[in-house]
Amino acid sequence: MQGERVVLRPEGVQNIGMAFHELATNASKYGSLSVPNGSVVITWSLTDTEDGRAFNLEWLERGGPTTPNPTLEGFGRTITETLVPQSLGGKASSDYFTGGLQWRLTAPAERVIPALATGK
Repeated sequence: MQGERVVLRPEGVQNIGMAFHELATNASKYGSLSVPNGSVVITWSLTDTEDGRAFNLEWLERGGPTTPNPTLEGFGRTITETLVPQSLGGKASSDYFTGGLQWRLTAPAERVIPALATGK
């Protein structure tokens, strides 16, 4: 894991926790955590945008089996690509590739981090 020290709002913890649960479950069944040498790298950052500060989060699997694009819209995908980003006022995307999955979430920082934690 890598990112600057931040404190999350309860809503941020709940929603990101749900996404991580789904991502970890799928990684352990089908992705990089299903093989001995696979791993997951989690990074986050705060960036300035035209609309204010943004919270950026990435889940990146490495060293796993080839992960095909899912053909069905299952519960986990609904959580990670629809429910979590909508709950935080942001956007999410998933990219499947040889070795794993890359999931990205971008949301307004104020929806994820209390104002005092961001220094504003």
